[in-house]
Amino acid sequence: MADPHRSAPLAERQQRLVDLDALLDELADRVAERITQRIGKGIPTASGSEYYSANNNPLGSQRAFLDAARRKDFPSFKPGRTVLARREDVDRWIESHPRTRHEPSSDNPTDRDLLERAGVRLKGKGRR
Repeated sequence: MADPHRSAPLAERQQRLVDLDALLDELADRVAERITQRIGKGIPTASGSEYYSANNNPLGSQRAFLDAARRKDFPSFKPGRTVLARREDVDRWIESHPRTRHEPSSDNPTDRDLLERAGVRLKGKGRR
């Protein structure tokens, strides 16, 4: 069975392609116009200030942000290679985890206590 589009004369097929190109150009212009209108109205976009990224977040480090997003501590999404999360969601998650204050175990901490609190792992005297 012959394809009616292929069996049409060459001039007719070329005219259809020209019409299709004009239609695609018109569609692209309208899409660009709508995007420009939305940006002008302040409708948030993924690159806007309504989102945190790994480079711009209140958690203190890129790794902390990416790990929290991976654990699904807050909703996040990935347009391309950038992980984004809504500021409102991240701020809410941070507020739900109050920081605990570490009180010193004694009034006169030893050098060992100070080093352990600083995260230094000590070796020797039964420790491996």
